[in-house]
Amino acid sequence: MSQQGPILVVSSASRPSFVATLDGAGLFPVVETGWADAARAVEQVQPAAVLAATSDADTAGLRGLAAR
Repeated sequence: MSQQGPILVVSSASRPSFVATLDGAGLFPVVETGWADAARAVEQVQPAAVLAATSDADTAGLRGLAAR
């Protein structure tokens, strides 16, 4: 299966545990960012997928990210 673009991981934690699974699967590139920079990262990186760690999510940030 081919990957069409980078995967953006958004979290307020330093590194969500599921990122290790992505690394183990050989998915590349995985770009990590915090909630404060998430909208800008979507614009700049144009990811194929956005994975958000929502257990500690900024609700307003999540809504803004979903709107993009």
